[in-house]
Order: sequence, then C-alpha cells, then structure tokens
Amino acid sequence: MAEVGDEREEVAHRLAELIIEACDGEIGARDLFGGQELRVLGVTSLARLRLLDMLEAEYDVVLELDDVAGQGVGLDSIVQRVLRLSTRRAPEARP
Repeated sequence: MAEVGDEREEVAHRLAELIIEACDGEIGARDLFGGQELRVLGVTSLARLRLLDMLEAEYDVVLELDDVAGQGVGLDSIVQRVLRLSTRRAPEARP
C-alpha cells in the first residue's frame, strides 16, 4: 500500500502534467512546483476549463472554476482538493 506522502507526490506530478497539457505546454513543471498561483503563471480561462474537464475524467471530481482559478490557487491547493474529493486515487491504482 502506498504511503500518503507517496500518493500526494504521484497526484501532484500527474496534476502538473494535466495543467501543462491544458495550457498547451505554455508553462512548465518548474513553474508549477514553484508554488505560484495559476493565475499569476498566466493560465488562461480556456486552460482552466480544460483542466476542470480533465480532473473530472481522471479523478472523478467535480470542481468549480474558482477551485482552479481563484486567488491563492496553485498546484498544492488543487492536489489537496483532488485528494479530498476523489473516489479514484493515482491513475495507476485504478482497477
């Protein structure tokens, strides 16, 4: 069984990949793991909508736009929300 820290790290890395994909590669992992807010990094409204769809498909969570676009929202806060709400864990743990 994976440790909580390991699961959090796996989810963080996967969410970073999803955010980068949603942004068409315009931002990098280093930016995301630097702790900045998504809006400060220049994540567009369209990218945020894409991200919401990706999170729902990948983790079976329904988030609001403010959950990925609000003030203070960065990779860490999205990871926390996904871990709290997801009925699915890391993608490799799926049946």
